[in-house]
Amino acid sequence: MTRVIERESKIVSWNCRGLKQVSKLVRFLKNLQDHKQKPLIICLQEIKLKELNHKIIQTIRYHKLEYILQPADGTSGGLLILFSDYLKADVLSSDEVSQFILFPDLTTIVINVYIKTSDYARYCLQLSRNTKNLEKYSDKDVRILLLGDINAYSNAKKDRQGGKTEAVIIKDLHVQIYKKLEPVFTELGVEDVATVLGAEQHTHFCAKTKTTTRIDHIFSNESKKVTLFHATKTT
Repeated sequence: MTRVIERESKIVSWNCRGLKQVSKLVRFLKNLQDHKQKPLIICLQEIKLKELNHKIIQTIRYHKLEYILQPADGTSGGLLILFSDYLKADVLSSDEVSQFILFPDLTTIVINVYIKTSDYARYCLQLSRNTKNLEKYSDKDVRILLLGDINAYSNAKKDRQGGKTEAVIIKDLHVQIYKKLEPVFTELGVEDVATVLGAEQHTHFCAKTKTTTRIDHIFSNESKKVTLFHATKTT
């Protein structure tokens, strides 16, 4: 049987903030099913695991998925990409900052990213270096999707609301990070999908500072062809 795979297939991004308990993954995948969402690719950030235990792998296999793991550095970070078991995936690069994965069947490169605020300068520099892996694809019709928790926003007035304590969120640290990343976006030729579609929604609520922000993003070189689904996480 020949399987037809559409380039505009669903891709999901989720900062899970730790995946130690398999029940969290089970609930997440069930929630996708309940909402009749069946993404071909799921990008997870901050899994906080050096390896996947048997129960997590069993759950992944049960849903007919394969995985590519970038282990956490100690108890922080960690990236995981899940994808349908009939897809071919080529790892272009993988480190604590990002996973660059080519899915030839979709003519798509997925970049799963997590920027750590406490070390953002080094993380942004490393991501910039990693983009050099894509130079040979610059003249080809390849869709690029950069997505994940970049802990940044471009406009403090629009992308952050609420309490604004802690020295106005450390003098808008998230704006500083965004400025560091702008050359990467330009190099890749990608745009903030939510901004292009006029669909900006806050994705994070901080109970400590009583602020809501939009620090999780999807960037693409085909922004108008992407459909967004939002979920808000809490710290």
